[in-house]
Amino acid sequence: MGKKNIAIVLLLIVHFVRVFLALSLTNFTDESALLIFKAYITFDPNNILSKNWSEGTSVCNWVGVSCNLRHNRVATLNLPNMGLNGTIPKELGNLSFLISFNISNNLFHGHLPNELGHLRRLKSIDLQFNELNGDIPTSFGFLTKLKYLSISYNNFTGSIPQEIGNLPNLETVYLLNNSISGSIPSTIFNISSLRRIDFSNNKLFGTIPPSFGNLSLLEEISTGWNNIDGNIPPELGQLLNLLMLNLGQCNMSGEIPSSIFNISTLQLLSLEVNHLSGNLPSSMGLWLPNLEILFLVDNEFSGIIPSSISNASKLTLISLPVNHFSGNLPTTLSNLRHLQILNLEFNQLTNDPSLFVGFLTSLTNCRHLKALRIQSNLLNGILPKSVGNLSIFLDTFNVYNCGIKGMIPSEIGNLSNLVELGLGKNDLTGTIPNTLGQLRKIQYLELSSTLIEGFIPSNLCNLAYVDTLILGENKLFGPITSCLGNLSSLRYLYLGSNAFISKIPSTLWSLTDILVLDLSSNVLTGSLSPRIGNLKHIVQLDLSKNQFIGQIPSTIGQLQSMESLNLSQNGLQGSIPQSISGLISLQSFELSQNNLSGIIPKSLEKLLDLKYLNLSFNKLSGEIPNGGPFVNFTAASFMQNDALCGAPRFHVRACSNGNRRGQPKTQVLLKYVLPSIALMAIAAAFIIWLLRWRSKKREVPVQADLPLTLTHRRFSYHEIHYATNNFSEDQLIGRGSLEYGSAGIVSTKADVYSYGILLMETFTRKKPTDDLFLGELSMKRWVYESLPNAIMEVVDANLLTREDEIFTAKEKCLSSIMKLALKCTAESPEERISMKDVLAKLTKIKTKFNQNVRVG
Repeated sequence: MGKKNIAIVLLLIVHFVRVFLALSLTNFTDESALLIFKAYITFDPNNILSKNWSEGTSVCNWVGVSCNLRHNRVATLNLPNMGLNGTIPKELGNLSFLISFNISNNLFHGHLPNELGHLRRLKSIDLQFNELNGDIPTSFGFLTKLKYLSISYNNFTGSIPQEIGNLPNLETVYLLNNSISGSIPSTIFNISSLRRIDFSNNKLFGTIPPSFGNLSLLEEISTGWNNIDGNIPPELGQLLNLLMLNLGQCNMSGEIPSSIFNISTLQLLSLEVNHLSGNLPSSMGLWLPNLEILFLVDNEFSGIIPSSISNASKLTLISLPVNHFSGNLPTTLSNLRHLQILNLEFNQLTNDPSLFVGFLTSLTNCRHLKALRIQSNLLNGILPKSVGNLSIFLDTFNVYNCGIKGMIPSEIGNLSNLVELGLGKNDLTGTIPNTLGQLRKIQYLELSSTLIEGFIPSNLCNLAYVDTLILGENKLFGPITSCLGNLSSLRYLYLGSNAFISKIPSTLWSLTDILVLDLSSNVLTGSLSPRIGNLKHIVQLDLSKNQFIGQIPSTIGQLQSMESLNLSQNGLQGSIPQSISGLISLQSFELSQNNLSGIIPKSLEKLLDLKYLNLSFNKLSGEIPNGGPFVNFTAASFMQNDALCGAPRFHVRACSNGNRRGQPKTQVLLKYVLPSIALMAIAAAFIIWLLRWRSKKREVPVQADLPLTLTHRRFSYHEIHYATNNFSEDQLIGRGSLEYGSAGIVSTKADVYSYGILLMETFTRKKPTDDLFLGELSMKRWVYESLPNAIMEVVDANLLTREDEIFTAKEKCLSSIMKLALKCTAESPEERISMKDVLAKLTKIKTKFNQNVRVG
């Protein structure tokens, strides 16, 4: 008996040893897979895995990992919202007991390995909000226990695999916000367990299959923002559990099947931005007791808005804009006590004036109303005093372009939570009520194109958060209220087409963050302040059709974000500032009908984004530039400037430019420019030698007693060559110092630094003291930044144009000269090139140019 017991004990020991060995082996498999996964993670911002996932501890205790009790195997791998960056290795397919895999909201990229299809126990995959790409693996079709699949907000391409229809337990499939194409696979309709489908914002095409109606458990269908077309299948009305139907932003057409309005469980119906048409059924609200959100924006619906809509008593949002609805505004909307947003803008709704008053008054019953948008309808009513009794939660009230008449009731100031108020393009009369200053939260105030008159009330300066103030095209007069300059949040200010007088308040130049300023078509006077340069972020400035005089401030060139500048139809004088070339974003430039004189700055050729230019009806003279954007301008841009000259296409006289009428530019370059610079270098070397020689002959006398004994005489090339010992550097008295070129003051002494500046001046026709070189931009930096690919932007256009037959040769020659000039003007004297090398390099440049011309 004892032997039998011993045998039983031995058998149990063997069994437990086998179990232990099996567990050890399987845990080793899981641990290896996870350590490889860790190795594929290239960025762990909080070092969680690097500190916690180590071989010395059980995988079941690692962060994001849990194991099942029966087999002690990894069952869940959940690492969401950790900022992890890396790829997914195929070894994860070895976690054969994995049930849940969640790495959502990280930065994983690359393809999904097909080996994930080995995880046959997997029930949930959540990979949303990463940067994964490639195709959806067809091996997902082997995950027969899968219930939840979300790969939304990635970069997946390809089509939805047919194999997805092999997942009999799938309930949720979210593929939104990828680049998936193709049609919806028919196999998906074999999955009777499906409850939620979201394929929105992809590149799917085809139609909505009627087979959707067979998925009786469906609660959510979202296929919006795709290229799906065709009609809405009436079979969708069979989905008696449907909560959400989103087919918006597609190419759907036809009418909404009446069966859709019989889905009593429906909470959201979104069909916006399609080509749907027809009337809404008169009974549409009777069978939608749970409907909360109705989106029918931007379709082709017509007819009246059915009064039965108010039977959908849970509605919180009704959005029907950009359609062809007509008839009266239904007063029954006031029965929707939960209504928060009502948007009926851009339709053809009409009303008897008295009915409009009744409609607005009835909405005072909607105590949760936050937004009321009914602009661009033909309502023809007045704003009643009861408008001040609308919901205290109202933040948007817009009746722009509705034919509203009468005065603005002062009670509108009671709407203390308004953020947006649009009353413009109506027949409103009277003045701007002071009570508008009580709307302390307002950000957008639109009151243009009305019959309102009077001053701008100073109370408007209480609107500390206003971003957009539109008061243009009214009958406002008097000086512009100076306190508007205290509204630091202001980004868009439109005061054009009124009768404002006097000068622009100096406070307006303090609006350093303003983007658009329109003061056009008023009676403003005075000159433009140099403080205009403070508007660093301005994109559009319109001061046209006023009575401004004086010069255009050069500080205007500091407005590098400016895209549109209009100063036309004023009395501005003087020249066009060279600094205008600093408006690097400029697209439209209007200076017509002023008294401007002088030349059109050639530097305007740098404005490569300039599309429209009008300098007509001034007193400009000189040559019209012909490069950069000027190649696209016509005579209309320059008409009625009698002293202008230029190309025949501008319909002006030809310029009498000696360089252009004389020898070709190439010969000028070869025969005069290069030799003259070489001779100047030779002369410099001789003078330096002469001074050094004399210093050795005798002591330098006191400056006050220095006799003026030098007389001028000519020196031959051979004398200079001999005197300088073949231009030896030993004969030089040091090198010029940098301070000669500082602060725009260039030495006229014969030193290397000055000759570098002289080279730049000669070939750019610019001086270091020109207006162009303001602030941190010096002539040296300007030339330096043009190399090696933008030499055309700095050299004199008379020397180089793209139409030249030997353009490439000349471009290389001029680039070499500019590089030489920069070597002459190096910061440290020790880094500057010697005068001997200057001559040698100029000679080499000339030789190389001749060779390139012959080859070309």
